[in-house]
Amino acid sequence: MSDPSRQLPANEQFNLPEEWLRTAELAALNLGMGETLHGLSPEHWQLVLVNVEARMRMRGIETPKGWQKALAQLVGRSDG
Repeated sequence: MSDPSRQLPANEQFNLPEEWLRTAELAALNLGMGETLHGLSPEHWQLVLVNVEARMRMRGIETPKGWQKALAQLVGRSDG
């Protein structure tokens, strides 16, 4: 589900607002996966990402380039 054109190069970093982390935790909880985002399987992580993107768009927030990698870094995942 990851779109390469939306990913930042490995040497670039940016910070997402705390709202993104809370949204990811809520998405995982609502999907029955708990709140431990760093320990989710890659398949479950992808479901959380899809859910986060949908929630942000419903709020009128455009997903910035590289947001998936930034969120993965924020929660301590290596598969951003």
